[in-house]
Amino acid sequence: MYQILIVILFLLFIIVLVCKLNKTFQSIIYNRCMNKIQGGADNNLKPKEDKHIVFISGIPGSGKSTVAKKFEEQGYYLISGDDVIYTHIIPKVKHMFEGLEHKVFGLYHPNKNLTSVRIARDRFIREVKKLITNSKSNKIVIEGAFLHKRLFDKIFENLDYTFYFIKPKNKKEYIKRIGERFEKQPELYGRMGKLRNLDEDGSALKDFKKNGIHGKIIQGIIHKVADLQYKKMKEWSDLYDEWGLKYKIYKN
Repeated sequence: MYQILIVILFLLFIIVLVCKLNKTFQSIIYNRCMNKIQGGADNNLKPKEDKHIVFISGIPGSGKSTVAKKFEEQGYYLISGDDVIYTHIIPKVKHMFEGLEHKVFGLYHPNKNLTSVRIARDRFIREVKKLITNSKSNKIVIEGAFLHKRLFDKIFENLDYTFYFIKPKNKKEYIKRIGERFEKQPELYGRMGKLRNLDEDGSALKDFKKNGIHGKIIQGIIHKVADLQYKKMKEWSDLYDEWGLKYKIYKN
């Protein structure tokens, strides 16, 4: 009787042990797969604390790139968030977005938390940290429309940085800037998602190709986007205030 009981207990012990080992094995495989997808671990991506970092944010078309270029002319190493996405992120994750590559830019935003966007966001964080760490310059300027707190928490972890929040001088200037962006990259809608979203049937793009930037349809969408984004500026600053971020307002 005791022998049977011992055998049963031994078998139960083996079953529990196998289950634990199986879970451990699955966890290892999962982590390796995620590291491969997301670009590997970032254990060594710890920027030197003596780097002087400037971060520039603002609504699309506010003039972030223009201000960042001024810092670059002063010897700063420039890291453009959009360029990182186009060069390093989209080629690696576009299969997860079913051909809608512009949706990768959702990694900037707090209300975009699908698995594909989270993976893209984590990869973006790794790439930016890698660029900061590998930069030979001790002066770095980063520009991007950061609206997700994780971007700040991870990229600027243990780093001192100066934060400039860019605002257009006035709405008229902002409308002009949106038009200029669209003219440079009409097929990409000037890298402005709001323009793309409002032109659901492509009529604005057709209008631009036929009548230029002063076409009635494209101008209507540009003005609508300007109105929407101008209202968003207050939401952005409120969000930064809520997170306790210290920033300087720069009108461009």
